[in-house]
Amino acid sequence: MIWQPGLMSQYVLAYSATTNDEEKAILLWQLPTAAFEAGDLKNARVWALEALNQAVTNQSWTLADPVHHAHIVLGRIALVNGDVTEAKARLAQAGQTSGSPALKSFWSKHDPGKRASGKGERDIVIKYFEECATFWKDQGKLQQWTAKVRAGEIPAFGGNLFY
Repeated sequence: MIWQPGLMSQYVLAYSATTNDEEKAILLWQLPTAAFEAGDLKNARVWALEALNQAVTNQSWTLADPVHHAHIVLGRIALVNGDVTEAKARLAQAGQTSGSPALKSFWSKHDPGKRASGKGERDIVIKYFEECATFWKDQGKLQQWTAKVRAGEIPAFGGNLFY
């Protein structure tokens, strides 16, 4: 999905008007990303933390995507702020989700492996891939991407970044 200006306000409106928990979860993983892509780091952080807070009290699989994406967005915010240690911790936490139908099939809309490996943080990317291997179906791609990162290359994630 290509994030467009104004999209965040539409997600906020939809989220506040929705009463169905499953539909709220779908919107909740998109809100932090939409805010981040809009350059609104403050609200990106607020929405990411909201996703993590909801997951503490609700262990539904529907929150696996929001938790995964919340950690990715918090990691991206950390990178913007120059906090590589925090970014690495968030990437590791993102991979520790139980997975969801979308994550199991398509992986992540984000390219955390590209961002981190491009910054020379190969070990954390490999750890992230290993964590994702517990839920992601396409082990072959993970192995290919891991080999690329080990070789100092940035994997081509292709269509796995869009779902």
